[in-house]
Amino acid sequence: MPEPGREAVLITRGSTHPGLVRQRNEDAFLELPESGLWAIADGMGGHLCGDHASSTLIQALHELGLRCAGEPLLDQLPAVVSRVNDRLLAEGAAWGHGQVVGSTLAALVLEADNYHCYWAGDSRIYLMRNRQLTRLTRDHTAWPNDVRTCELAGNPPLTRAVGAGPALELDSTHGHLYEGDAFLLCSDGLCGVVDDDSLARLLRGHSPYTVCQALMDAALAEGGPDNISCITVALCEDASN
Repeated sequence: MPEPGREAVLITRGSTHPGLVRQRNEDAFLELPESGLWAIADGMGGHLCGDHASSTLIQALHELGLRCAGEPLLDQLPAVVSRVNDRLLAEGAAWGHGQVVGSTLAALVLEADNYHCYWAGDSRIYLMRNRQLTRLTRDHTAWPNDVRTCELAGNPPLTRAVGAGPALELDSTHGHLYEGDAFLLCSDGLCGVVDDDSLARLLRGHSPYTVCQALMDAALAEGGPDNISCITVALCEDASN
């Protein structure tokens, strides 16, 4: 966090794009800086109503963020996601024929001097600190975590997602915040086609105000084979002080 006598500002940007191949955008994202909550959800492609699944999940988190922040938000978030999981399972069962109504999730919560990450599936959260990029999440897929979508045909089979099974377990991690930290949340439409080294170069080479668009442009330049969503959250020293 900032040194004594200094204040910090959060600079946050978010964007989503259907990409250049798919007709429908099944991604959804949430920015609630006043509550310290950001999230990306990617509806499971090839399944029923992926856009409905992602929007249902994001709406539930939005309602949670409007009610609370800090520790109360952290306490309630897993239960809120679990209820969405149950709802999506019921909707899939009602359709029959083994249909799945599911979504990935990557959620970031800033609370006091700490960050907290929650995820299920292959949407990711990265931390840029001291110009070094670290992936905070680990993909729940049947592919190795260092393989990009563009390197193999099709999308990786998910081993965990909201709405995909009756006993959802969110992975989580947390750590201390420092001035200059920057976070990237993204769907696999970005990290599946733009490798981590390129993501790091873009994050280092652009201001917090423009880097989100630069990341989107990079994914589109690679052909935009999937829906693309990203959020950047930067903790910067207040230049007015």
